[in-house]
Amino acid sequence: MDIYCGKDLTAVGALGERVVTKMVDVVERNSSLNAHHICFDNFFTSYHLLSALRDKGVCAAGAIRENRTAGAHTVLMTSKDMKEKERGYYNFACDGRICIVKWMENSTVCIASNCLSHESTHVVRRYVKPNPNQSVVQPHIIHQCNIGMGGVDVMDRLLSSYRPMLRSKKWWPLFLNAINLSVVAAWKVYHNLHGADMDHLSFRRDIVMCLMKIDSPEATNASGSHRVDLPNNVRFDGVDHTSSAFTEGRCRVCKKNTKKGCLKCDARLHSDCETKCFEDYHSRT
Repeated sequence: MDIYCGKDLTAVGALGERVVTKMVDVVERNSSLNAHHICFDNFFTSYHLLSALRDKGVCAAGAIRENRTAGAHTVLMTSKDMKEKERGYYNFACDGRICIVKWMENSTVCIASNCLSHESTHVVRRYVKPNPNQSVVQPHIIHQCNIGMGGVDVMDRLLSSYRPMLRSKKWWPLFLNAINLSVVAAWKVYHNLHGADMDHLSFRRDIVMCLMKIDSPEATNASGSHRVDLPNNVRFDGVDHTSSAFTEGRCRVCKKNTKKGCLKCDARLHSDCETKCFEDYHSRT
């Protein structure tokens, strides 16, 4: 995460190019650059950036503004003339390093890439009066960008679903946003590993329940009775469940008095050689 703190007078190059370059440096330290295809929008894209990424072996593509095409806009058809063409018409320019394609959909779309071109074309369905399901030609570069783009938009939508709010003009919102990002990323990882068996809200509630019951200094609640059991995904995770000395109380398994218990679960459990209460409590069987 790189927080923008205002204009940097010592920085070299455009802000958008510096942001992408910093991200590529992080990827390069942790992975192989040729294993990734980077997509970004027209705030970042320029001919110079795509050319520099090509020299590094990074595949990249993104929407591009006409004043950043290094003169390609003088070769391509103007947007005014493109609007007079039928839907699906495209025009392209390529110098052997960067390919720029202009495509007519609802309006003109201009995409540049250092690894993709207009070939081979795809056929997509679009609503064109009076036909609600008309076949439209789509260049390959547009098709691939549509697959890769949208991740930031999806993340923003998920962050706004259950955003924790704290009114402040200080740095607290940045801290809350970092936590929110972590929760959304964790839910997406869980979703990919286990399928859609837990929705976003349930996942957040489960995290809250776990955090409320871990590492509490008190073994009892206000009424003097023990707390409810931990959620199963914590109780059976097999991580950091250690036996420790407790005040005397009833074992959760055999109901006999003991002075031992699990520090993480905050539950009294026999852990002597002759008993298996500690193992049984942490086993699903």
